Amino acid sequence: MNPVILILIFILMVILLRQFSLALLCEVNLLVILIWAVGLYVLCGEKFNIITNTMGAILLAIAIAVDDTIHFIAWLRRNSGLKEDAGEAVIQTFADVGKPIVMTTLLLFCGFFVLFLGSILPTKMFGMLTAFAMGFAMIGDMFVLTPLVLIFKPKLPPLPVHGDN
Repeated sequence: MNPVILILIFILMVILLRQFSLALLCEVNLLVILIWAVGLYVLCGEKFNIITNTMGAILLAIAIAVDDTIHFIAWLRRNSGLKEDAGEAVIQTFADVGKPIVMTTLLLFCGFFVLFLGSILPTKMFGMLTAFAMGFAMIGDMFVLTPLVLIFKPKLPPLPVHGDN
């Protein structure tokens, strides 16, 4: 796993979110997701080689985890301006973007997992790794990022609601 990619993602998250602590929580979430994906690969008894290292770089480039995290945080920031309690803002955020995140993740999971049914080993492993990384990304946003936000309570400067100037 190339740490430069992780650093670049972190820098972009700081720029996008305009808050170091919130970007750090998102980066922790991303690292947990990557650990789960690599752990699954190791549990399947596979060994790392040039092909799997390349696939790891591709997984980071795809970065669906980052995409879902950005959507979740953007809606959480928007809802934090509408709700006084952080827990209520999280519940509203799940109501707003929970279903779209789950649906896109399931579609991407199925789309990539189809590759696992093939006969070419690198393609099978790419399909499996990518599919489960997508699933882990969704689980990470719901069960890692959300508790991190509720525990550490980073400042969430609210985004304007649609129609506000």
